[in-house]
Amino acid sequence: MQPDTPRPLIQLQGYTLLEPTRRADEDVEVVATERTKRRLIPSKTSIGDMDDREFRTLRATTISEVDLLDPIAVVILAEPGNDVDPRERELTIESVLTQLYPKIELVLEDQDWDYASGFDTDAQIDLRRFESSGVSLKSSLRSALAEVSCDLTVILRLGDLLSVDALYQLRTRATRYPSSSVFYSDMVHFDANGQRHAPVWHGSWDWLLMLQCNAAEGLVAVRTRSLSNVVIEDVNSFGLLGWSLCLELSGESAISSPTHIPNLLYVKNDHLVRRNPERFTHQTEPIPELEILQAEGVATPPEAYSATMTALSLVRSHLAARNIAIEVREVKQQSHLHLVTPPKRFAKVSAIIPTRNAPVLLANLIDSLSDERSLDLEFIIVDDSSDQADAVEFLETIDSGLPPNAKVIRSELGSMNYSKLVNTGREQADGEYLIILGEDVEFASVEALAQMVGLMEFDDIGMVGARLLAPDLLIAHAGLAVGTDRLFRGYLVGSDPRSDDTDGIAKLVHRASAVTGALQLVKASIFDHLGGYDSDRFPNCFGDVDFCLRIGQLGYQVVVDTRPVIFKHRRNTESYVLASHYHLNSWLREQEAFAQRWAGRLVADPFFPRSRDTKLAWEANA
Repeated sequence: MQPDTPRPLIQLQGYTLLEPTRRADEDVEVVATERTKRRLIPSKTSIGDMDDREFRTLRATTISEVDLLDPIAVVILAEPGNDVDPRERELTIESVLTQLYPKIELVLEDQDWDYASGFDTDAQIDLRRFESSGVSLKSSLRSALAEVSCDLTVILRLGDLLSVDALYQLRTRATRYPSSSVFYSDMVHFDANGQRHAPVWHGSWDWLLMLQCNAAEGLVAVRTRSLSNVVIEDVNSFGLLGWSLCLELSGESAISSPTHIPNLLYVKNDHLVRRNPERFTHQTEPIPELEILQAEGVATPPEAYSATMTALSLVRSHLAARNIAIEVREVKQQSHLHLVTPPKRFAKVSAIIPTRNAPVLLANLIDSLSDERSLDLEFIIVDDSSDQADAVEFLETIDSGLPPNAKVIRSELGSMNYSKLVNTGREQADGEYLIILGEDVEFASVEALAQMVGLMEFDDIGMVGARLLAPDLLIAHAGLAVGTDRLFRGYLVGSDPRSDDTDGIAKLVHRASAVTGALQLVKASIFDHLGGYDSDRFPNCFGDVDFCLRIGQLGYQVVVDTRPVIFKHRRNTESYVLASHYHLNSWLREQEAFAQRWAGRLVADPFFPRSRDTKLAWEANA
């Protein structure tokens, strides 16, 4: 086997740094993508996610070219209320002093000066002191920033650790994305026994998700100059400080959005979290199944959720300052926040429902949307040659004017082309918004569609899908990830939406690469601009995903709304898509066409949570 050829990683002041080569050991799977990979954690680098060869290569590169690199400042802050023992303090400082990055400006409190100044390191360390208030993170940060002279500043909580390549990875991303003011990374937890666990993989920047939880927790670094015009919130939780900075420094466009660094660069000490009096307090009382699936609940007393109340105030201030019409509320017995997005009153929405021989399911769907009083809703039912007596009779009932806001379009295609059925329905629709629905969908919560339409009020949102539940209350759909199972697949399928194992993504409104055609809410203007579904290349199985990816190409976001309770009664679409007149050869042709069109997107998904599929070395060997 020939050795890997080093690839240029990034240009730094006219010089090319080389990406460390990777070693493919027989017992370790190495997947060469940013979003899905399994890497060694050698004993010599107990934190970080590099193997030995990467470690040596990166050390040689950074030290030999030290004159080409600008220093990075690291500010170590003590979180009020946390008693950090001496060894934990030393480990935090050591994680900075042993960085592979050769130029560091370390800003720390007086009591840590002696230990840091006596530490032997190859890096060029500029030690600086600041006076901590001891009671306010805001005043401590301001005091520390007065000592910083670098263009990049990392804010590190005393007791936590940085991976050995954290500053190097930060510098490469900062050089590559000069318009970004804030950077965040993935992270891993460790407990009081020093055991690493629960890696947290973040996705690309998701502003809506950040309104509900701190979805950028981990290494938070900022361009120092940008902090001069930012209002730093007076919070006593390190997580809330990072949350507020990410929100304040997030721009109005994707160009200036915070940048995600897809590496485990931050190690969070859970032992400190347990001693933090402002931690989120979870209730353990049993909750009825359907009640917890409803996103909004009765507010919990402030004294039980001091951190939640602070976060609520933080997010509301952020929205008020930008005059954004979103309401944020607490969620019963949960540590995240709930979005309320009121729609434009009596917005015209056209529901396009392809159907074939399914009168019971169709009647159930129409009835479940009968309580949408705030919308002007019409039903466009596109029948694909139904030939069963009960189905024909039900469609004739609709023709007679029951319900009055529904009409039937009869297709004589006879070849099962779902995409063409959707496009045919669009020709008869008058709505400002179109919602494409599978006949087996049922809305179980009040005003669910109105809330979804409220999300469409944002100019950069082009499509809204929804979390769909199977009849057994497990997830049937929560977004589609491209680049998995060769082409794409749904993530969290079969998971319990109430479980903490889903990292909260099953409970929070979030971005995705695509959503299923069983429920797609889209602006009619965008649908027309794209020419609707591609019925020639993707008649049945791939048209919905292709449509979402084309919307993304226009610069719009695809969002999954998890607030309403919506059921999908068929686990798959086999009884409809795989009908007798649908052949395997057609599916294979669509698969090939999809792979050819979207080959560049099938490498990795920017929103797919890696932790569902990837085990790190210390987990695999445990």
